[in-house]
Amino acid sequence: MAITVAAVKAKIIRRFPDAAVGDVYLEYVNEEHQFLLSQLPLITATEDLSLTSGTQEYAISETCIRVCAAEYLTSATDRRALTATDIDYLNSEEPNWRRKTSGTPTRFYMYRSATANVIGLDRKPGTTTASGYPIVRLH
Repeated sequence: MAITVAAVKAKIIRRFPDAAVGDVYLEYVNEEHQFLLSQLPLITATEDLSLTSGTQEYAISETCIRVCAAEYLTSATDRRALTATDIDYLNSEEPNWRRKTSGTPTRFYMYRSATANVIGLDRKPGTTTASGYPIVRLH
């Protein structure tokens, strides 16, 4: 990896001489790396969340940096796609969204708390996982 980083550094400094100052080149590399990760629709793993009735948010693996899709599964053959949303939208467009009664989730959102990556569900699940279902599968 050190050779790759050195090669990238040399190319960036050749192209952008001001990048030689301090660790400016590293900022460029990190920016481009994050951009590529956000644009490539790679699904490298799935994670299944066991649900607890009435619980809206769940900590997920630290290695999960982005959720591309989520599904609500009630059996091996019954799956429903959840729509991605975000807390800002919910707060501005549906101010009482956290007060909804429990039911079947239809949307999901993701954020980083002080201690974990978090997936939230809108509606809170009305059923606790038992015998393997229902679950939310993250991609």
